[in-house]
Amino acid sequence: MASTRKKKRSRKHASRKLTSKKRVRKNSSRKKVLKYRSLKRLFEWDILVIVFAIVLGVIAYCLHFCLHQRIPSYSDSAVAKHIVEEQRKSTNETKKAIVRRDTSDSMSTNKTNVSSSKRISSNLRLPSKNAQRSKEDKFPKHVRIRRFKQPQLVIVIDDVHTSKQLSQIEAIGYPVTPSIFPPYTLFPHTERLAKGLRHYMIHLPMESGSVKFNSQSYTLMRRFDSKQLESKIARLRRLFPHAKAINNHTGSRFTSDKAAMRRLYPVLRKYGFVFVDSRTSPHTKVASIVRSYGDDYLHRDIFIDNIRSVPAITAQLQKAVRIAIKRGYAIAIGHPYPETIEALRRAKGLLTQVKLRYMDEIYREEIMSNEE
Repeated sequence: MASTRKKKRSRKHASRKLTSKKRVRKNSSRKKVLKYRSLKRLFEWDILVIVFAIVLGVIAYCLHFCLHQRIPSYSDSAVAKHIVEEQRKSTNETKKAIVRRDTSDSMSTNKTNVSSSKRISSNLRLPSKNAQRSKEDKFPKHVRIRRFKQPQLVIVIDDVHTSKQLSQIEAIGYPVTPSIFPPYTLFPHTERLAKGLRHYMIHLPMESGSVKFNSQSYTLMRRFDSKQLESKIARLRRLFPHAKAINNHTGSRFTSDKAAMRRLYPVLRKYGFVFVDSRTSPHTKVASIVRSYGDDYLHRDIFIDNIRSVPAITAQLQKAVRIAIKRGYAIAIGHPYPETIEALRRAKGLLTQVKLRYMDEIYREEIMSNEE
């Protein structure tokens, strides 16, 4: 009996030891979990504090930048004042230079005879890139078609925009006037083609019924007011300082709009351009506007390459010759197609009945000094 009691006591004691060990383990694991949670909370709070501090710093920097940023203006900037003063000085100097040039020109023209003054005005009176026009150019000029004993024929090639096309035209062997496109997206430097050329025109895009053709940068639209038109024409004059004539590329809607042409034509006269109507519309109003200014009406008589074949182009050239014989002159317009160039090369023998001229050779500009 005693041994059994001892065994029971030892078993109870062992079980108590086990339970105490389990309790210790549980307590230690709970302590670890609590410690981990407390550390995690502290870490999260640290991150929040750091993020909050960064946000506050950014906000403070933005506020400082907005409050203390100073926008310079011409009224309160010393540098701007200096620039304005320099511009005033330069404009005064240019005005003085223009006055000196005008006085010297007037003295020299008084000394020369009438024939030499006419020659100088026809060859040298061209507006430069910077400049105001001379005293003679301020008088209105009237365009007059020249009268010749022999019939005259002018052949114009439109849409010129590459040096290859220009060299092909020059290789034809007789006078053919190239009409050069203003710069546009695909060919941004077409004005360089005119350097060194004596006889050429500007092929100016005008509003038509096609959205595709109206997308070029220099296209004149009917909605443009006089200032917008003048800015375009003034830029053309700077790009092509020696150009004398302009003809329209497309432009059926613009040329048939009398109000638009009434705004454009005085601007062209102001910058020394003669307008040649390509007659892309049967309802063109150019003739009435031109004649209201006392100018002769220059216009296309025939397109030579609506049908792109050498025989058809040759037949159109023969029609142009007949028009020139009947009226005294004719203006034919073509394009730089291979068929057109080939037909013109072969047509030299067909054109013996007319005198071939450049566009600027069939008219003259008369200065009317008695007008205001």
